[in-house]
Formats: sequence, C-alpha cells, structure tokens
Amino acid sequence: MSVVKFIAANWPLPEVKPSEEYPLHINLDEGTIYDGNTDDNYCLYNFTDVKAYTDKEYGVILDWAYCTEGRARQIIEHIKSVLQHADSVELWHA
Repeated sequence: MSVVKFIAANWPLPEVKPSEEYPLHINLDEGTIYDGNTDDNYCLYNFTDVKAYTDKEYGVILDWAYCTEGRARQIIEHIKSVLQHADSVELWHA
C-alpha cells in the first residue's frame, strides 16, 4: 500500500529541493530515523496525478523523512504565497 502526502491548489505550486544532499540514517533496532534535522531537507515535486484525488488543478508531493518546526514553517510560507492567488489550498495524506 502506498501513501502520498501532497498539497493541491488552483494556482501553480513551487517545486522545492534541498540545497544539498543530506544523509538518511534509519536504525531499525531502535526505531529511529535521522536526516540531519536541517530546515531545507524536504522536497516538493510536481504531482501529475492530483486530479485523481481532487478537483484542484495543481499539486506537489511533499517528500520528507519527518517534520521539523523549521520545515513546517517553510511549507506554511509556501501555502501562504499560493493563497495570495487562490481561494483555497488542500493538504492531503492519501
């Protein structure tokens, strides 16, 4: 079963990539994940299948290992910028 987290709107959403490659450490024995905790360690990629989930025209997939406060702030800023041009934005976990 696949899970996708995405943001959808009727205004183009920006693609975002980290400024550099960060290591990803997964410790199965301890049940922990560590990716450096840097604020820019997430991606927003164009989501071409957005119409399969919503009537919104545009979507970006949110790709991250986990949420940090800094990442959340940046994503909120992306949403705010889109809301200057669109009536609504949807955040999906499907």
